[in-house]
Amino acid sequence: LEVDKGTVVENLAETCRAACFVGDDVGDLAAFAALDRLEAKGTRAVRVAVADEESPPELRARADLVVADPQSVKRLFQALVSAAAEKT
Repeated sequence: LEVDKGTVVENLAETCRAACFVGDDVGDLAAFAALDRLEAKGTRAVRVAVADEESPPELRARADLVVADPQSVKRLFQALVSAAAEKT
């Protein structure tokens, strides 16, 4: 049984209406591909790349959003939580 980040993402999110994955290395491309498959079934998906000098260019190219560092990811999620709170 072959398991990678993509199979895990696909299994965890298969019943979700939306999914997001944040990655920073070549192994995360499998998770981005899983989001592609989920999207084809109607799931909304967002691929976030944390790009630095060591990040593979392909990861950045496949991402919907590119951030500079882990702190930027934290700020992104804080902004999403704030926006969701305002809608309720």
